[in-house]
Amino acid sequence: MPPNPALYQIVREYRTVYDSYTPADARYLTLHKGHLMFVRPEEDRFATGDLIRAMTVTGAAPELRDRMRRLKEAGYDEVVVQITPGCENMVEDWARVFGTV
Repeated sequence: MPPNPALYQIVREYRTVYDSYTPADARYLTLHKGHLMFVRPEEDRFATGDLIRAMTVTGAAPELRDRMRRLKEAGYDEVVVQITPGCENMVEDWARVFGTV
């Protein structure tokens, strides 16, 4: 699937936010603050449903199965799932998804 052209504008806008982080030689520290835990206020406008669907593997079980099948058909043979604290039941949820692929 070709890249979505609408994402280019979002990336350009996000780069402006990223470039504002200080110190300049350690922007990555701000970039990863709250990673997988919360959305920082300056990033909130980017966290739309469309962007989440386009850039993550998020959805109901049937959607996830279809997406995993497409990855498998494309030649992928390994997928890593991030489990965040307090969401350990995701292991069983993902096991059910992977069990049907």
